[in-house]
Amino acid sequence: MAGAILGAGAQVYQGSQQKKAADFRAHQLEEDAAAEREASALRAQKIEREGRAQRGRAINDLASANLDVGSLSAVKIDKVIADRVEEDRMQEILYGNRRGAKLEEEVGFTRRAGRNYRTGGYLGAAGSVLSAGATYYGGGWNRPRATLGEY
Repeated sequence: MAGAILGAGAQVYQGSQQKKAADFRAHQLEEDAAAEREASALRAQKIEREGRAQRGRAINDLASANLDVGSLSAVKIDKVIADRVEEDRMQEILYGNRRGAKLEEEVGFTRRAGRNYRTGGYLGAAGSVLSAGATYYGGGWNRPRATLGEY
């Protein structure tokens, strides 16, 4: 009986340790998701800054070529550059948000797995104790039947 109780305690301990490990991993994933979103926002800002610089260089190049920077061609060039920059910026933000959402989804799975480990430890422990109790108290279901020669 003492062995069964010790085994049950070990199962509960193992389940709780696995849950702690899963919770730790989930916390890391949450931090990774936040970092991914933040890095994406920073990359988007960099794209925007570089886009402004590129637009400035394009206007400067037009002016140095003695072209009217207010002409329809210059405005079109500026608009094409601005549109591409905005598209790249939004793509970067979208990518970061998708990656963050995927990591957060993994957080949920990891936490659920941790709860399942803990529950499995409790159920295993309960099964061990019940089995040992039934054997110890002689529930009859696992006793060998007496034969005629034993009376």
